[in-house]
Amino acid sequence: MLPAAEGDALWIEYGDPQDPYRVLIDGGVWATHKAIREKLDAIEGKRRFELIVVTHVDNDHIDGMAKLLANDQHLDVGDFWFNAWDQLKAVDALGDKQGEILSYRIAEWSLPHNRRAEGSAIGLPRDEAERLPCYQFDGGLQVTVVGPPYRELQRLRRDWKRTIEKLKLRPGDKRTAEKLIEDQKKYQPDRLGGEPNLKTWAARKFEDDGSVPNASSISLLAEYKGRSFLFTGDATSASLVDGLDRLKKERGLTRIRVDALKVPHHGSKNNLSTEVMKRLSCENFLISTNGSKFDHPDDDAIARIITGSKNPKLYFNYFSPDNQKWANKRWQRKHKYRTVYPRELETGEHEEGIRVEFPAASG
Repeated sequence: MLPAAEGDALWIEYGDPQDPYRVLIDGGVWATHKAIREKLDAIEGKRRFELIVVTHVDNDHIDGMAKLLANDQHLDVGDFWFNAWDQLKAVDALGDKQGEILSYRIAEWSLPHNRRAEGSAIGLPRDEAERLPCYQFDGGLQVTVVGPPYRELQRLRRDWKRTIEKLKLRPGDKRTAEKLIEDQKKYQPDRLGGEPNLKTWAARKFEDDGSVPNASSISLLAEYKGRSFLFTGDATSASLVDGLDRLKKERGLTRIRVDALKVPHHGSKNNLSTEVMKRLSCENFLISTNGSKFDHPDDDAIARIITGSKNPKLYFNYFSPDNQKWANKRWQRKHKYRTVYPRELETGEHEEGIRVEFPAASG
């Protein structure tokens, strides 16, 4: 989990540690492009990604990628998943200026855009009787799309159109992106408290995040050699429940077992619901945020994780005022959970970003 401030930038490696396959999910805030570049510069040989995903158009997921691609990074990409205006044309019913810029850059560098979906949007089939999209990638990785639902792509298309037309521009037009890049030069080249009552916190009234961009987040179940990981972007509870219920039915499961969940929307209480937790069996939870903008993660969301799973392990990519309370050893013994933070430096401060490793499943 790269340092992405309040956002996400997930660098995934699998296979031979000396010559791994790579996936990148989201680019974080604008400054995150520096951390991604450092990782790229450290690669000896071909800088290859089997898959790059920008889950949705919120700044803390798209900004760093828009800046990264301002310069030709000489990337070899198997597929680049991002639901931009052209991919949403087939949706009947569209997110932001950065979305126009990113889709322009994808085309500029001739990157394969949603190739696995034949150029259409990455999301759930409109017909609920259809199987969920499932794709195989080199090295043995399987990725099943579990969101967003078709209705959320419809809402995104409408919002996208409204946002761009307010600027007196046309969505999906090359000149629109060029004008936006000209106007926004940054895209040009170069709390601690008392003892927690977790049951009370977990049971607080849940209000689903109504954000159109968040509900349109691409959510993925990645499976490799007996391991499985659910990456959710900023997905809403309702959109996740839709996809997870369809996956359960498709695979004949009562709960979906995953080795790790990238907690949606940085641990927001309005995205991780008890309904999502009821559909999963998971022990490892990845929380990507420094809490600087919205004070994430929320206590309610962490409480739902701890009370809704067995001996959970919480991974944070920052040590922040909003998450350090969970380091309390007495709380951990009492409530049977563990925490993992970035390494503490000699100065007493902590590194930013964290590496999480999962060995291949035995047998």
